Amino acid sequence: MSLFSYEWSKIIKNKTVIGALVVSLIISGGIFFIGYNYSQNHMSQTSNSEKGYSTIDNKINMEYTGDLTDGMVKKIVNDYVKLTSEELKDKGFASGEGPFYLFYWEVAQTFLKMGPENLSTYLNELLNSGKEVTESNLNLELNSVDSIGFKTFHHPLKFGNYIPWSDFFRVIGNLFILCNLLVVFICSLLFSNDTSTQINQLLFSTKLGRTKLNIAKIGVGNLISVLLFFFFQILNFVVFSAMFDINGGSSNIQTNLSMNLFHFPMDWNHWQVYAFIVGLQLTGLLFTASITTFVSSMAKSPMAAFSISLGLFFLPYFLKELIKTGIVNELLYLFPMNFASPNQILSILSSDNFIFNSFLENSALIIISLLVVKIIAEGMIYLRMKAWRYA
Repeated sequence: MSLFSYEWSKIIKNKTVIGALVVSLIISGGIFFIGYNYSQNHMSQTSNSEKGYSTIDNKINMEYTGDLTDGMVKKIVNDYVKLTSEELKDKGFASGEGPFYLFYWEVAQTFLKMGPENLSTYLNELLNSGKEVTESNLNLELNSVDSIGFKTFHHPLKFGNYIPWSDFFRVIGNLFILCNLLVVFICSLLFSNDTSTQINQLLFSTKLGRTKLNIAKIGVGNLISVLLFFFFQILNFVVFSAMFDINGGSSNIQTNLSMNLFHFPMDWNHWQVYAFIVGLQLTGLLFTASITTFVSSMAKSPMAAFSISLGLFFLPYFLKELIKTGIVNELLYLFPMNFASPNQILSILSSDNFIFNSFLENSALIIISLLVVKIIAEGMIYLRMKAWRYA
């Protein structure tokens, strides 16, 4: 048996690790249930279905997918007005029994100057006056696409069914925290467990105990982190694609009206943003694994290693809440805990007020910094454990 296989079997056969994995699966189920089943989008779809109304996913894919232009916006708002007026005639909206479509609501909230909350009142007054709801009778003012301030490229932005993707990114953030907690728990065992059971003297007296064994422990920590990360990513995508229409993934992230990333500087769609978030979070998770393994090599018990590592993971978040401005606040965004909100981290990295004025430069700074610290931490682990002496 190789040293790597030996360390791997020690972890996967550990009863506390098995228990933690089972608990994590249960928690992930709760994240999916709350993040998807109890999302405003899914709950409104369920409510509409119970009232006998169909979803508008097919309508969005057939009629509202394409270039985001003033003409497209006008068509969507006109359809929303038509739907609202028809329901008002039947007293559906007045009695709260009409359908609610989050897509129409957010488009109207963004582009209709009076806002969707005032639309029903306006149409009621129009109908009560005996007028028909026609385009000539309506006096609806719309914000133009240019006036919203969308980032412009050499081609129009692509619009589509972005609503499900907003929930998808929120769930990704919650799963990232769960995955980090699980990695902190597992990696805290790598060295401290041997120290607490006092078998280091035996292990380090062997020919490879101070060299390849330490490398194997570090490698196991990294491999487990990667496997857990992609397991939860795949599981999340399977659940997401089974519950929702994912065709909106090809639309530009700037047109996701829920995420409010109108000024995002990259010409990326939702798939590309997802790939970037996966890369960023994976880098952050490997950083967490290395720091936890370093703490484990210093600690005398798994509980001490876990407690310290957990505190270090959450510390940047709490410091960020205390220090609201300045270079210290900006540097705190370099730590993985702040990657749990894809919307926020994308906004921060593309901000002109961050460390650099370039999204790519800021992203490269974070990724390179985390990888450099990771390599240094693992180097220090190796050197320290190679020179370890019983105290």
